[in-house]
Amino acid sequence: MFSLMFKSGIYLSLYSFLYYAIELIKPMNISRNLISGLHCYINLFLSFLYMIGLINIDGVISNSLGYFIYDSMWIFYNKIKNDKFEREFLIHHIISLYFLNETWKYKSTFYIFLLFLGELSNIFNYPIYHMIHCERDIKAVFINRGRIDLIGNVDKMLKGLKVCQILNVVLVRGLIFTILIIFCNHLINNVLLYYSLIIIYLMGIYWMIKQMIKFYKEYMMAGVSGSLRANILNIVI
Repeated sequence: MFSLMFKSGIYLSLYSFLYYAIELIKPMNISRNLISGLHCYINLFLSFLYMIGLINIDGVISNSLGYFIYDSMWIFYNKIKNDKFEREFLIHHIISLYFLNETWKYKSTFYIFLLFLGELSNIFNYPIYHMIHCERDIKAVFINRGRIDLIGNVDKMLKGLKVCQILNVVLVRGLIFTILIIFCNHLINNVLLYYSLIIIYLMGIYWMIKQMIKFYKEYMMAGVSGSLRANILNIVI
């Protein structure tokens, strides 16, 4: 236990230090997104190493414990009083901390696999968020370098990442998680943990549906509207 808490403290300090270091040169939301992405990719790597037997479970749990404690503190300090979305994140973090405790307690590879899948479903979210909020700066770089022809590629890349994210989240959260929740519940050691995971699962489905609706409105409806306007102009002309 001491080893786990010591390692978690190191990750907590690391994420906190990196956040405030990045915030010196980037806005608060960009800094937080970069730290969240870093945790996601480190967690995927460590979970994979654990599942193939190269590290012990402390190596995986300590990373996520440190991150969720850091981000929960961030929410309390910055957003919790007036942001519904952040309150949802806080609920997610509290349940995740309980889940991590049970994972360490039972040394469950199945739980680590669930943790791996949870992070896998988010891998495209972080670059998408970064590109959306830094799109103007990215395009400005191309303009300054005289490569105006590449500006359109930024929009294409962003759309491509969003398509990948939709497919990824539908596969992982919509399909794989649903199968595991229904058919592998016997691998979950207690009822409280099972229903806690149900809450996380439903939150994931809710966020998945929101992403799909947003993508539909942003690209599909825009395409239909554009075609409709073109047809009307052709008829009028």
